Amino acid sequence: WILNFLTARRKKKFTEHFAGAIDVIVRSVRSGLPTNEALRIVAREAPDPVGSEFNNMVESLKVGVTLEQATKRMMESMPTPEVGFFAIVMTIQTKSGGNLSEALSNLAFVLRDRKRLQGKIRAMSSEAKASAMIIGSLPPAVMAIVYITTPDYISKLFTERAGNLMLAACVIWMGVGIMVMRKMINFKY
Repeated sequence: WILNFLTARRKKKFTEHFAGAIDVIVRSVRSGLPTNEALRIVAREAPDPVGSEFNNMVESLKVGVTLEQATKRMMESMPTPEVGFFAIVMTIQTKSGGNLSEALSNLAFVLRDRKRLQGKIRAMSSEAKASAMIIGSLPPAVMAIVYITTPDYISKLFTERAGNLMLAACVIWMGVGIMVMRKMINFKY
């Protein structure tokens, strides 16, 4: 869990700064710098997760690895859809040629738009998540209040066999209901 948490945090930090790094590459290529030099600038100037990944790419290019292989390695070390898009654009541009700055500029726009859409999805689903938390916590809260106010009334659930079965059924159905609500609220984007 800790490793997954750290990995997700690193990916999130990388994704935040990746569109800006692509913009640096676009401006560098438009000003006349070669692609390798633009990648070096990003490796030097970008914040840690982005800078270190581009630094690995630049070091690979120095020892003779092709750009296609270097982007594939970057995809393996940072498996996010954004890096996959970047690798595809770079690979297509090296094989077929064309305007690299225009393709990367479009990619940066798409990445920013995708990030904005993810924020909208999070905002729109937050109300449903709060409702699910309230609905899920109501039965245990009511049960606790009833137990505090009239313990004889609810003690039958704990002392009698039929009460135990009803309590178990309630726990199972609450679990199923919470899982269904969670599935309905979580969106893949």
